[in-house]
This record gives sequence, structure tokens and C-alpha cells, in this order.
Amino acid sequence: MKSFNQLITPHFAMVKRDGHFKEVFVDELVVGDIVKLTYGDIIPADIRLIECHEFFVDNSSLTGESDPKRRHSICTDNDPMESKNLVFYSTGAVEGHAKGVVVAVGSNTVMGKMVQLAGSVEAKKAKSPIVSEIENFIKIISIRSLVVGLIFFFIALALQFSWQDCVSFFTEIIVASIPEGLNLTCTMLLVMMAKSMASKHCLVKNLHALETLASCAVLITDKTGTLTQNKMSIAHLWFNDKFAEADTSEFVGGGESSEGDPGADNKSEKKTFNKLDPSFKALARVARLCSRAKFKPMQGDVPIFRRQVNGDASESAILRFMETQFKNVKKYRTKHKILCEIPFNSRTRYQVFVHEIAEKNHISQHFVSIKGAPEEVLKLCDRILINETEFPLTNIWRNQVEQAIQRLGSLGERVIGFGDCMLPQDKYNESFSYISDKPEFLNSGLRFVGLMSMIDPPRAAVPDAIRKCRNAGVRVVMVSGDHPTTAVAIGRVVGIIAEGNETLQELSDRKQLPPDQISPARVNVAVVTGSELKRMDSSQLEAILTSNKELIFARTNPEQKFKIVEAFQKLGHLVALSGDGVNDANSLKKADIGISMGITGTEVTKAISDMVLLDDNFTSVVDGIEEGRRGFENLKKILAYSLADNVAEMWSFMLCIVLKIPLPLGTMAILLTVLGTDLFPSLSLMYETSETDTMRLKPRNPSKDKLITSQLITHTYLQVAVLEAVAGYFSYFATMASFGFMPLTLIGIRNQWENRFITDLQDSWGQEWTFPARKRLETYSQTAFFVAIVIMQVANVIICKTRRQSIFQKKMTNWTMNLSILVALGLTCGIIYIRPFASFFGMTSLKGIHWLLPLPFALFLIVFDELRRLFLRQSHEVCGTYHKMLSF
Repeated sequence: MKSFNQLITPHFAMVKRDGHFKEVFVDELVVGDIVKLTYGDIIPADIRLIECHEFFVDNSSLTGESDPKRRHSICTDNDPMESKNLVFYSTGAVEGHAKGVVVAVGSNTVMGKMVQLAGSVEAKKAKSPIVSEIENFIKIISIRSLVVGLIFFFIALALQFSWQDCVSFFTEIIVASIPEGLNLTCTMLLVMMAKSMASKHCLVKNLHALETLASCAVLITDKTGTLTQNKMSIAHLWFNDKFAEADTSEFVGGGESSEGDPGADNKSEKKTFNKLDPSFKALARVARLCSRAKFKPMQGDVPIFRRQVNGDASESAILRFMETQFKNVKKYRTKHKILCEIPFNSRTRYQVFVHEIAEKNHISQHFVSIKGAPEEVLKLCDRILINETEFPLTNIWRNQVEQAIQRLGSLGERVIGFGDCMLPQDKYNESFSYISDKPEFLNSGLRFVGLMSMIDPPRAAVPDAIRKCRNAGVRVVMVSGDHPTTAVAIGRVVGIIAEGNETLQELSDRKQLPPDQISPARVNVAVVTGSELKRMDSSQLEAILTSNKELIFARTNPEQKFKIVEAFQKLGHLVALSGDGVNDANSLKKADIGISMGITGTEVTKAISDMVLLDDNFTSVVDGIEEGRRGFENLKKILAYSLADNVAEMWSFMLCIVLKIPLPLGTMAILLTVLGTDLFPSLSLMYETSETDTMRLKPRNPSKDKLITSQLITHTYLQVAVLEAVAGYFSYFATMASFGFMPLTLIGIRNQWENRFITDLQDSWGQEWTFPARKRLETYSQTAFFVAIVIMQVANVIICKTRRQSIFQKKMTNWTMNLSILVALGLTCGIIYIRPFASFFGMTSLKGIHWLLPLPFALFLIVFDELRRLFLRQSHEVCGTYHKMLSF
């Protein structure tokens, strides 16, 4: 987190103070300050411009619209977000320079208010599942310890033990019941999970987020840059009612491309097209002029397709393609003065430029170029250019264009439409003043000139990652701004749509039936557009989410993500959502776990999200799911391990009270196990790798699949803990017997044993024992009990390596665990054989033969649990699910 925060360095602003401009920290700005802005600056506050010189800003961090917006000093709208004389905090200046007056700072800025709004999203996120589970565990263990302690406190009183003994028993039972080292272990486990994810380019800001991600049943993801590489290149063209394939490899230097039908496999069918073809030249003119993308300077020797571009991925692809065909696009643009610009936005989905163009007769005309979503461009056109001839854009031609769009989109390509128009000179001349907010010139009758489609290759690891999600029972839902056909095609390529499944439109085309005549039950892939989503109420949306296994949302805007997340949550699903823009903030906050993009994400989304994908890679999310599941399983293993010896020690005190025998284990010995010999093996369980079926199980339902289950309690309390207690008592009674006190003799002897005035207590052989001698024997037997617990815990940590797999499959490859076992045994030897430690902890040296007493029980525990897992796996093979009573 420290290294991540260093990326957000405080910046300065040029502010007029004492009559001249000087650099001050942004947090020193106040309302009324005069600020100087230039290209490359981050806008330091909300500012009203008073002076502008070709000043453009990038509002993508605020609105999600990537194209630069021209600013000037005249108020154009009562709505501050629409007025051209305002710039906003956190946006970027990309061109020109300006001066302005600060009108808002800090939380009063538009950005500040959006962050506050994100923080006030209704229904604060519920506690993460793991936090709820740990709180639940604390309640259970606390109540259980107090109840059991009080019960045996009163039992001891009833058996006429002294008050001091009763309080001692109560305290010792409490200490024995509570796994004191668990707090450290849980925290370390979460830190280790976060560290593991950091090595996979995923920054986990909230330690509990990974386990929440592991429990998520729905993963909502963007397409561009997350599922795909965000490296656009032109793949196909459509003009003259024909398809042409664009060669955009890195080795192209210009010249001709080849023509062919998209998807054609036979390369011999491809024909070259002439770049001097009038229809192609018309398409290329719009492509060159209707853009602000430009190459960064000092790249003359760099191959075209490796040059860096100022502009988004789509415009960069068009610029590179045009540069290969005609060279020096920049010089071409400078010949034609820009008269007006309407930047692209998510509402209109098109971009418009008006240029002054001098024709051959040297008479200047105003030329309109438009590019954007094909369906939106088509709405504004009434003519189409085919083979140098203009035809009315009738329904027949519209159908031809729409079929071309569908065909290109079916290849997974993003399709962009292009149109142009020469404005009439009688109205649009030098004296005409354009107002970009009221583009009446778009009603002059535009001409549709063609299509360009571009491919954004899926990331190589994404299909395998989505397959893992599918096997793990996680629904991956894609939300895209692309055309539905393109979104569906990419969904098929990456595996969101399974092979053989069809959308309603595909089934309609195959059956040659109208969509309304096809039963919804036969369709298991839903493709919902933003316009359809806008018309739906919550019940209709929930019905679609429930009845369709595979979902794709196309032509949606960021605000609609909130509606989708909310609908899934109402159905009881935990939802993970990825986002990058400020307008994703509410959705990220609403989701059970918000995931922001480290490269394309804004600072606001990074600040409020639970995880940051430093490489914007979808596979990191899947790694997070697997890591979270591994962590939850390891936490259960740690609990099973930690509780077993605590319960065994608790049994020792309870039997001691009931049988009235000399104390088998001291309080210091108990603390020594939970905070000493047990600690390192417990920590080593954090390093256990995932079991082979981890990503083939359904997501955990936090309301049903608890961390502490009846199966876990049964396994630890009535199986492992009982065996540990039996092994401990066997060692205890065996050592006592070896010195003359048979088990039956010990029962009921406690009062006499503890009476220091009895100096002639007889054992089973008639030998008399003084009080100091008895205490030395008690210490020896307690040491034997302690060693038995340590050895049984070695066997316990071995069986806790796996919950379902055989130990022989998993193998002892966790060298941290192997070392921790040696450390635990070494620590035990050091405590009982090094005199100062032995005296302090109430231990004594133990004969070698007494180390062997618990070994048969340890071996039996390993064999018994191996058989349990065998039955568990067999039940899964027969029934398809793991036997609930055998699985903890």
C-alpha cells in the first residue's frame, strides 16, 4: 500500500500570488485564486476559465468520455457539466493553455461531491463473510468456554473441592478452551494471501476482500482492456458494398491491402483493392479528418505500428492504418482548418468535425465528417456512396449496411461507421458561426461512406480463466459498450458463451422464425442492450438474470452497472465488479467486492475499491478467487488443528475434576502448547497449496456454509481431540503405573495427594510417598502428558494438510510444515531437557521409553483420517457431492 500511495504524488499549481505567478501546493488553493493551466497539467480545482488558447481537457476521469473537450471562456450552458468555460478537479489538460478563477476546492468540487455520493450509497456494504465468520466463532468459543467452565466450577464445588481449586479449574478450562494463537495465525494468513496476490499484479487493499471474492457467485467484468488486450488494429473495411481485409501487421509500410469476405479461409479468393478508388478515398478522408489522435513526437524512426499515440485505442488504430496507406496524416490535417468539433460522448456515440476544404477550383467549402456507432451514424444519413455514385439510403441499402455490421461484429470486431457531407455554400460560409451544442448542420443530409472494423485480441489466458470460473460455479457476466454482435462474438471467443449455446437472435436465424415465436425456455444466453435495460423494471431484470445462465450486456453505460449489481444482490448473490471510471464509483461501492483497474482506472475508483488489478488483467481476478478459496480452506484447517489440542487439554481438566486424580497437565504447559509448540505448525498450514478440486466446487454460500460447522465440531471434539486426550491420559497413567500408582489407585486420591501433611501415601505396591516425592512424580507424568499432546499434534497437522485429498496424493511437499514439525519437537526437547526452562514451565527430563507411548495413537489417527477421506472421495464419485457428515 505504501508503494501504491507513492504513485499518487501531490502536485503543484501555478497561482497568482503577490502580483506574480508562482508554484504552490494544490492543497493551498482557495476560492478566488487565479490559476495558470497548460497542457500536461492535472486540473487542481474546479475552475472558471477567463482566458483560453486552443485549450482541450480530458474529462474521462469524470465522465468516462475519452475524447478531449475544447474549452473557452464563454458560458454556454446553465448546467455546469455542459458549460464550456468550466474545468474540473482531477481532469487533465491535453492541449493549449488557459487561465481561470478557482470556484471550488476539496469536497466542494464536482469530483469531491461524487466521492461523497459514492460513500453514501444506500445500504452500507455488509460485513465481509470472513469477518462475520470470525465474529461468529468468537461468540461460539466464548460462550462455550464460559458455560463449560462454570459447569465444572459448580461440579468441583459439589465434589467438595476447595474454592481455590474451583477457581483454578475454571481458569484452566477457559485457557484450555480458547486457541490463543489463532488471532495471530488468521492475520498472518490474510497477509500471506495478499502478498501472494501482489506477486500476481493484484493489490489487495482490504485483507478480507480475497475471501469475499472466493465466495462470489457472480463476476461482472468489462470487455475492453480486461478480457481483451486493448490493442486495436483495423481488420476489415466495407465500402462499395464489398468487404476488404486490412493488413495491419507491424511490417506494413503502406500501399495496397487485400480484399476478401470476412472469415474466408481461402486466401486465393482475396483481391487487392486500389487505395485510389474514389469510394475508399472518401472513407479515408473522413478517417483522417474526424480524429484528434496524433503520434507522439520524436518517433520518426519507429515503425508505424509501434509508435505511441495520444488518443484512445480505436482512434490510434485508425491513425496507424491511415498512416500506412497515405503517409503524413498530420500534414494532411493541417491543410484543412477546423471550424467546429463535437467530441464523442456515451450519449450520442458519435464524433463530428467541420473542416474548411479548398476544392480544385480554389473555392472553400465546409466539410462535415462523422464517425461513431454505425447505427447512430446511419440515423443521420440519407444517402450512401457506392462505386462513385450516391444512392438514396433506402431500407434496402440500410439492410445491406446492417448485414455488414452483423457480419463484422460476428467476428468479434468493433465496427465504426463513417459519413460525410459538403455543406451548402450559401448558408455555411466564412460569416457562419458554429455552435457545437446546437449542431443544426447535421440535418443537412449526410452521406454514408463505409465501415471500418477493428479487432482487439482477447488476452491469451482469459479463455482458460473463464473455464476455471465456470467449473467453480462462478457466473461471468460481460458488460460492454460495443455492438451486441461484437460483444457476443468476443463472449464466444473467451468462453463466456459456452459452445453450442445460442442467443435468441441466433436461434431465430437458424429456425427462420420471428424471435417472438421462440419459447424463452429454449434460450439460455441473454443479450441485453442498454436501451432495453433502461426500459426494464427490477422484476423484469431479475427474471432475465434468473432464467439465463449466460449473460452479456451490450451498448450499456457505466451508470447501468449499478442496476445490474443491485438486481443480482436482490437474488441473494455475492457480486464482484470491475470498473475504471469515476462514474463506476457507485457500482464499485455497491458491489460486495469492487475491483478497479491499475492502468486505466482513475484515482477515485482505486481509492474506493477493495482490489486493484495493476495490469488490468482478468486472470488476476480468477487467481484471486482461487487464492481466496485456498485461504478459506487453510483457515478451516488451522481451526481444526488449533481446536483439537485445546479441547484435548479441556478434556484433561474435566476428567481430572470428575475422577479426582492428580492434575495431569499444568496451566503453563497449556499455554506452552497453544503459544509455543502449536504455533509454528499452525502457521505452516498457511502455506498449503490448493487441493485439486478447489476450483471445481461451487462458491461458498456464507449464509449456509459456515466456517464453524457441526461437522468441524464433531471432527475436532469427538474424533481428534478424544484421541489426543486418550493418548495423553495413556502416557500419564502409564508413567504413574511405572512408578507404582496404578490407574484405579489414582482415582479419588486427589485430596490426599495434595495434602502436604500426608508424608506416607501408599501406592499400588505399598510404597510410601512423601509430598515432595509425589510432586516430582506428578511433574514427570505431566511432562509425559505434554509430550503426548505434542506428538499427537504432529500427527494432527499432517492430517490437516488436506480435507479431501489423500496425504499420499498431496505428499509432504510443504517444507515450511516439515521444518515447523522439527521446530516443535526441538522446542519440546529444549523445554524438558534444559534445566532452567524445565523448572520455569514445570517440566522435567523424560526417559526415552516414555516418548514412545503416544506413537501408536498418532499412527492410528493418521490411518483413521486417511480412511475418512477415502470414504469422502468415494461418496463424491457416487453422488457427485461430498458426504456432509464426513467433510468438515
